[in-house]
Amino acid sequence: MPEPVISVRGEATLQVEPEIAVVWVAVQARDASRQRAVELLAKRTGDVSSTIKGFGDAVEKLESLPVNVQPVFKDAKPREKISGYYARGGFTVTRSESARPVTSSPRTAKSLTVTVKPPRA
Repeated sequence: MPEPVISVRGEATLQVEPEIAVVWVAVQARDASRQRAVELLAKRTGDVSSTIKGFGDAVEKLESLPVNVQPVFKDAKPREKISGYYARGGFTVTRSESARPVTSSPRTAKSLTVTVKPPRA
């Protein structure tokens, strides 16, 4: 006689702390002059990079994203006169569970505010 078989179906939900956090940080600048927009972006990107590097070994990896500069048209119509330039870039920031907890007050540079809170216990 065959052995009896018990078949069970179910669903489970687990709540666990994340092992890795990946954050994308965008940096932007806008000016009437293309060169000035790029200069502003370079300065802001440097400020943001310094702020992120200030977290020390809490940041496992810091990678820069491509820079993009595009014209801004008056009245948002491509055939109109260029009224300025919009430049953007940024970073990908990776933090792993093995990194030390970050306890920091917000760091502010112009319109940028970075706040990192420690994980909940």
